[in-house]
Amino acid sequence: MENPYEGGFLHMICNLKNFMIKVLIFIVVISFGLTFLALKTFLHILNFLYIWSGKRVGVEIFCVLIYIGIILALKLTEIICNKHLTKR
Repeated sequence: MENPYEGGFLHMICNLKNFMIKVLIFIVVISFGLTFLALKTFLHILNFLYIWSGKRVGVEIFCVLIYIGIILALKLTEIICNKHLTKR
């Protein structure tokens, strides 16, 4: 993931977006690794959460969707600012 900007606001947005994508990939890889290592336990815990905790697993999925939404918003901001700054 390259940063095509020399400096300033777009440089910061691109760096933040790239960092958040790397963190998301790292978390997904660790999550899949732990899931595959303990699949039976994971399914048991997931079932327990759905039955006794009022479907709180949906909250975690919602948080992940918000995180991905922030990454997409940063990408959109980068595109808009890039078009605005290259009009000059």
